[in-house]
Amino acid sequence: MLLLSLVVAVATGCGRARYDARLVQADSLMWTTPDSALAIVSALDTLYSTSDSAYRDLLLTQARYKCHAPITTSDDSAITRAMDYYRAHSGQREKLTRASLFKGAVMEELGQLDSAMYYYKTAEAAAEPTDYFTLGYVNMRMGALYRDHYSLDGKDIEKYELADSYLKHTHDRYYQLRCKINLGSLYRLNNPKKAEDMLKDALALSKEMNDTNACVTCLQNLIILFDHYDELDKAREQIILISSFPLNRIKNLCLTGSARVYARLGMIDSAEYFLDLAKSRSFIDPIDKLSLYEGLSAIALAKGDSLRHLQYEQRCKYLSDSLKSLQQTVKILSAEHEFDQVAKSAARQRHKSALLWLAALCFIAILTVFFFYYRRIHRYDRIIDQFRQTATDQLNDLEALKQKIEKLQIQDKQLKGFISSHLNQMRDLVQACYHSPNNKLSEQVKSIIRYQNDNKLQWTQLYHYIDAECNGILSKTRRLYPQLNDKDLLLIALTSLDFSYIQIAFIMGYTNATSVGTIKQRLARKMHLDGSLNDYINAIINS
Repeated sequence: MLLLSLVVAVATGCGRARYDARLVQADSLMWTTPDSALAIVSALDTLYSTSDSAYRDLLLTQARYKCHAPITTSDDSAITRAMDYYRAHSGQREKLTRASLFKGAVMEELGQLDSAMYYYKTAEAAAEPTDYFTLGYVNMRMGALYRDHYSLDGKDIEKYELADSYLKHTHDRYYQLRCKINLGSLYRLNNPKKAEDMLKDALALSKEMNDTNACVTCLQNLIILFDHYDELDKAREQIILISSFPLNRIKNLCLTGSARVYARLGMIDSAEYFLDLAKSRSFIDPIDKLSLYEGLSAIALAKGDSLRHLQYEQRCKYLSDSLKSLQQTVKILSAEHEFDQVAKSAARQRHKSALLWLAALCFIAILTVFFFYYRRIHRYDRIIDQFRQTATDQLNDLEALKQKIEKLQIQDKQLKGFISSHLNQMRDLVQACYHSPNNKLSEQVKSIIRYQNDNKLQWTQLYHYIDAECNGILSKTRRLYPQLNDKDLLLIALTSLDFSYIQIAFIMGYTNATSVGTIKQRLARKMHLDGSLNDYINAIINS
């Protein structure tokens, strides 16, 4: 119990909300000393937040219930306020579970059993799946509700078995013991072997815990069990054991059961002794009254008084029939069934909504995939069309370029042929003029040469022709020897075209053909050549 209190305190202190320290202290004492918790909570007068107020309402109701204070409508109002607050704040799941649990307990105390079952089911649904203590305690409360109102369909056993399965995962031996005792009592009617084993386990656990009340309860249930199944010697052993405990701890049901056992054993004095002890007490519970009449009937039968035996048997029958009224049980079952139907309907609705959302997402995903696929296909079609158009345009441009090149090649051939013919004619004219220097033709040729020397366009065309025919001789020379002038380049150009010294001298205006060789030597020195100018020219042309 101390460990459970510490867990509650830590869980409360570590939550997302910050609570008044006095409330946290009261909560930590709730399971060990609920009277102290009640005193602390009752003394609180000023609280500064709605969360603290809701927490106080929860703890006050819980403490009053655990201290067995009279439950009134004010307790119902307080726990309802707490539930409303925690329903509106989804982060307070543990407190919502607790509020639902004690709302059910308040409803049970006020006699509204169907509402009590509804709130117990609400607490069970709200609890964390790993909160084994709360789940076990809630199912114990539901099992007690069925048990106290004489359920005949085994619902009480079902709830207590479920509670036992949860409590096995906890360290709370107190509620484990209570659960085993109740199961032993309930198994008595339909599974005596299981009832005996469960009660003996509970008896061993109660002795281990030094719980006298639990020991007495276990022995009382064993006496009733053995009496019911005619194991009278075993029953007598349990009676002897229980007689060592104070009489005020032995219940009426045990006293009347012991009287019945001794009467059936023929020990009438002992039977009357236990029955007299029972008669000295008040009988309010109908089960106790039924057991009293059964004891009186057994003693009358042992004495041979058939008339009294029949009278008591008849009273037992009437009282037993009255106990079989299922009105309250039907209301409790109806409340649980209604909650289960609502929960199933909500689950189906959530499932349906989830399916609809899933279908919508799938539809959107399919549309998205189709859109991108369609776009991708058409994008590729557009790209392919662009490529085709570009290729077509490039082919057209290439064809046009090809035609231009063909035209240029034709023109180039024509130009080369023209220049070549022109140069050959010039050679012939220069050769003729050299041998007849005073000839009128010589003057005309010299005039043409002077015109060509002055015409930059014609010499540019001639230079391009020479470059094309002689492996770029002039452009390479310009790049390698920028210090050369146009006259130097003209000498290199004429030499590249195999003009003779006579022709070069006539074209360049030298008076003596022999001076051409000297000029070439000077040009070779100007260019810093290792060999002759002709060697330089031949090396470039043949490279």
